[in-house]
Amino acid sequence: MNRSAKQNIFFAVAAFVALLLAALGIWAAAGGDSAAQRGLLYACSALLLVLAGLYVYIIILSRDREPNYFLYDRITRRNIPLTELTWSMINERVGRFVFEQFGSEYHLWSANLLADEHKFGPGGIMRPLVAYKMLCDIALDESEGGVGNYFKLFESADQTTVTALCRIIDLTGEGEMARAIMNYKTKGGLPANFRRYLGANSKYLQGRMLAYVKHYIERFY
Repeated sequence: MNRSAKQNIFFAVAAFVALLLAALGIWAAAGGDSAAQRGLLYACSALLLVLAGLYVYIIILSRDREPNYFLYDRITRRNIPLTELTWSMINERVGRFVFEQFGSEYHLWSANLLADEHKFGPGGIMRPLVAYKMLCDIALDESEGGVGNYFKLFESADQTTVTALCRIIDLTGEGEMARAIMNYKTKGGLPANFRRYLGANSKYLQGRMLAYVKHYIERFY
């Protein structure tokens, strides 16, 4: 647990205690013996409510400024709303992760790096995104009429790399696509047909990446 999370827990507990004391103060004031006593208790309760509100505001403000890997805007130095997150932003940052971690996406195809989830953040959180991006690169290359450089990487990749990739997307619920990829890799087929298959699923793959990040957004702080 990082220091920011510990601070938020502290402020949350403090806010709860302040609210509890304020409620007790209001309850005690209702049965007060004198106007002065009731006035003092109400004033203390009001201050405690203000203090609780301040603690909650601090939690919200700190959460907004704690950098999220996908939501943080370097210009405003704040996290954008989750509703404004787009696939292109995710794709750019996954690409940056690949570059920082492995030097190039080419290395992902030339060595069995996907098998080691420890290279992909805590609990391998980035690994499904990297696998999806590898397929998206092929799909976009095909759907935009590219020369198929990423497909050539896929074709030259060894069986262990492709098996690891298929296992990852299968675990995220894409069993049908995983089987299609493995069938092509092991049994062969027309490359043009397989490339068209991925190209036709480019938007779907982008949507899967976006949905994955939104679902696990709390793990990217």
